[in-house]
Amino acid sequence: MRSIFNRRLKPIVCTPRADILDSLARAAEDGKLRIPVGEIVPLNEAIGLVTALEAGHKLGGKGLVAMA
Repeated sequence: MRSIFNRRLKPIVCTPRADILDSLARAAEDGKLRIPVGEIVPLNEAIGLVTALEAGHKLGGKGLVAMA
């Protein structure tokens, strides 16, 4: 919705197929897709992050869960 008012934003609407997700990952890796990341947490801290977000905590970007 915000992309209607801000030309820098580009919405991505798709079915999450493996080939599409691979293309998005390559674009991010190449620096063509920039997503503001507010916090990265390991998988064992994901519930805490989600709980904080539901309680109103603001990140200033996306919250990512690292599953390595």
